[in-house]
Amino acid sequence: MFWQSKFRKIFGFNPSSVSGMRVNEQEMVDYEMESRAIEFYNADSREAQARSVRSGDLSSLEKELRTAQREVEKAKKNFWAAQEAAKEEGYLVGNTYKHHLPSYLRVLR
Repeated sequence: MFWQSKFRKIFGFNPSSVSGMRVNEQEMVDYEMESRAIEFYNADSREAQARSVRSGDLSSLEKELRTAQREVEKAKKNFWAAQEAAKEEGYLVGNTYKHHLPSYLRVLR
């Protein structure tokens, strides 16, 4: 029951036991997982960019890096919570966020 309430909170619906509905639901899970993977990817890219800056005010660079690191942690937490809830309910999910990235982003990493 806990997983279903967590699942509903993340995905916006309760899992169905009807096989025809599961196909549609899998598509909704895939869409949400892709959205969270893109969020994770973007946060990770911002952190990498913040780490690569070599000039400027040190305190503002450190602040920018800390902000980027918090964004990565939040995106990571959101992604893995969704992955765990979907997997627990029997939906097909990848083992990493990269499995859920659209192909045009997978090529870049």
